[in-house]
Amino acid sequence: MPASFPNRMISLRILAAFLFISILGITACQKNKNGGSEPTKETAQPAPTDRLLSVANVYYLNGSNAEAWFFETPLVFEFNTNTERGRLNYEALQYAKEHKLPVNVRLAPYSENRIDQIIPATAEQIERFNEEVSKRVPAEAAPSPDDPNAPFFGGSQTSSLVSYIPNTTVLNNIFSTIKSQCCRAPGVLIYGPRIPFQFVADGCYARAHKMRQLIEDYYGYQSYKVFNFACNGAGTLSVKATLWGNNCCVKWWYHVTSYVYVQTASGPVAYAIDPAMFNVPVSISSWVAAQKNLTCGYNGAAQGQAYYYSNAYTPGFPSASCTISPAADNTYTAANNTCTSYCPKLGCSF
Repeated sequence: MPASFPNRMISLRILAAFLFISILGITACQKNKNGGSEPTKETAQPAPTDRLLSVANVYYLNGSNAEAWFFETPLVFEFNTNTERGRLNYEALQYAKEHKLPVNVRLAPYSENRIDQIIPATAEQIERFNEEVSKRVPAEAAPSPDDPNAPFFGGSQTSSLVSYIPNTTVLNNIFSTIKSQCCRAPGVLIYGPRIPFQFVADGCYARAHKMRQLIEDYYGYQSYKVFNFACNGAGTLSVKATLWGNNCCVKWWYHVTSYVYVQTASGPVAYAIDPAMFNVPVSISSWVAAQKNLTCGYNGAAQGQAYYYSNAYTPGFPSASCTISPAADNTYTAANNTCTSYCPKLGCSF
């Protein structure tokens, strides 16, 4: 897929500061009201509320603001760079991205996606992270529906599944069943937990995976995954969420959903299934177009799509510039945990 991520050299001064805060922290002195001084320490140790994330991208928006992407979430994170801490945060994220290291992300108080401090991962965290990454199974790429040779039903997941949904009536019935599994819907539960379509800020990967489980395990039809992602190194997807009681804008760096092929008079046609964004199945082109909402800040940034067989879950460290390289979640363990965590939530932010 086209695009490039920023690639800036880390200065010795910044790198030294980065290592310094990871080991010792930053100590400051604060005057007390009696005129004396009382040392205060700004810890560089991870707190229980910090999120351990791996960096997909970091870039300047303008002279004083920057944005960061993380492989574990599509939500775009922001921070200010006109302070020393902000500049160190930027360089820490750059360093972590270039060396494929996780970082602890501490959010500002009373904010959902505003970074306060980036704290380097401990040696123990890095060891556990690398062990987890080593166990990931890469997903299998699928041909684009626009490929003249597609659909190509020869992937490793097609042995016992029906390739095409026979008509749009069956498709709409499948969509209604999937929609009824929402945390805010009264449908009879099929494969727990329920699916948080109402929480659009994060979790699209888990929602798509639970949809895959319903389409394939419950109905017996082959499904696929389509990833749409910002691919110019700085642009984002911009979406207006109006379903499930929402009326908000969200910025993602990627989005993923399930799609299927439906038999029509003119041949198989691909339909995206995404009850977080639509009340009916839609074409993939309509699904992509909805992620370019001008009222929510879309600025014409380039987007790319990647197509995979259905066990694809979340993006991982790419092998080339601006590729998705998703890993699989063949047991639904990660998807179930995410759905359970996000089911109580609503809206476009945490």
